Amino acid sequence: MMAFTRFAKIVPTRGAQSSVLAVMLLCAGASASAAGELASAWTASSLSKVRLIGGGLEKSIWQAGVEISLKGEAHTYWRNPGDGGLPPTFDFSGSKNLKSYKVAFPAPTRSGDPGSQIFGYKREVIFPLTITAADPEKPVVLNLHINYAACENICLPAEGKVTLELDPRIDGGALKARISDYQARVPKPLEGPGTPSLKISAMPGNEKQWRVDVQPALDKDADLFAEGADGWFFDTKRLPGGSFQLVLAEKPADAGTKLPPVTLTLTTSKGAFESLRHLDAGP
Repeated sequence: MMAFTRFAKIVPTRGAQSSVLAVMLLCAGASASAAGELASAWTASSLSKVRLIGGGLEKSIWQAGVEISLKGEAHTYWRNPGDGGLPPTFDFSGSKNLKSYKVAFPAPTRSGDPGSQIFGYKREVIFPLTITAADPEKPVVLNLHINYAACENICLPAEGKVTLELDPRIDGGALKARISDYQARVPKPLEGPGTPSLKISAMPGNEKQWRVDVQPALDKDADLFAEGADGWFFDTKRLPGGSFQLVLAEKPADAGTKLPPVTLTLTTSKGAFESLRHLDAGP
């Protein structure tokens, strides 16, 4: 985990504290209704800002999203940040009429040099949310406390506290399409019909390493990411001919010989795919 050198400035979301402010908020809400969009105010930090957006109600399920906008060449992290970094955490414990929620992670891109690889997003990202209300007839009030990192020349921890009321009377408007765009970037199950196939075979060597062959042949920008259980870390790199090398880089000191399953995320020009795989323990 990298050491952060500075702390980001946090601009907290402000609630209605006077009748004048209440009127202003009502006017803002009316504008959002007229535009057919659901969005909270932004919470800004040094290199980024964050807000909640709503995409409308479909079959008793709300579609929403956590949007992070990044300045310049700054990046933020995927759930597996790479060789160092801070993945985002989402706390909705202060929400009202919220029965359940699910946060989805769009497929990342890889940047940085060997030994300092970054898995994440540049410019912007929307983490799609699937929201179920405790009482479908009433609005859901989302209160999110998010911790994440925004990094450029230095890496700054960032925090946001944002609130959004999901009103069934308001459709998602243009934000619905943006949420759907990022939902389409979330990896799909690799075992589905018409998806690529993976063949994993052990490679000789002192370290535990495997060759991952993909069919049909991949485009030049395809990539493979590997996530192990707590304390288990795997590296991947592209091999000549379109295959990948998967290497066990680190494991817990008290781990035995049995390998835990690994989540493989494959990104291609035709979409991203995900699969949980068991690896052979032998060479």
